Amino acid sequence: MPLVSSVFMFRLQTAPRTRHPRSDPLSDKIPQGLPVFYYFYPNLNDNTMNYRIDTVKKSDLPALKILYKELIDEPSELSDMERSFDTMANDPAYQLLGVRNASGELTGSVLSILCTDIFGACRPFLVIENLIVRSDCRGTGIGHLLMEHAEKRARRHGCGYTMLVSDARRERAHRFYRSLGYTEEKGFKKYFLPKE
Repeated sequence: MPLVSSVFMFRLQTAPRTRHPRSDPLSDKIPQGLPVFYYFYPNLNDNTMNYRIDTVKKSDLPALKILYKELIDEPSELSDMERSFDTMANDPAYQLLGVRNASGELTGSVLSILCTDIFGACRPFLVIENLIVRSDCRGTGIGHLLMEHAEKRARRHGCGYTMLVSDARRERAHRFYRSLGYTEEKGFKKYFLPKE
């Protein structure tokens, strides 16, 4: 029998908007290629500069498994993750990004999926999944950097919007998404039990 969960769906239109770059002493410390806008980096501090964003590798999966345990209290099987990783690696619609600290440890991740639409202007859209920042690194701007990269990808591919779902109980996460310009829309989600 399917399990029904109460969720919120958040959506961000990607039509061009006028945004004002942040102008303060930290602006010149942002890594090259990352545009800086104030609402993307409300808690930016010098510690954020010790992180870099790149593609998650198969060797990162054990660390990612630990991160995902913080996201949802449900175990992930490494062998299942490896199979999924291989599938995604061969499909350009998927992009799995990770944030590493100065020691190379994985401290955050986000999965984005490009989807083709077939109505209206037929513009593609981007689904954002599994955004997670390690608990001891939250509030440093890492989540904002990950979302910025996902949104840059959406704009680069001409997407009409990005969307994500979030458990109705995760109020802190909802405040975070609203701060990035996401609006709440009614969403539905149905879970299926694994086949026995």
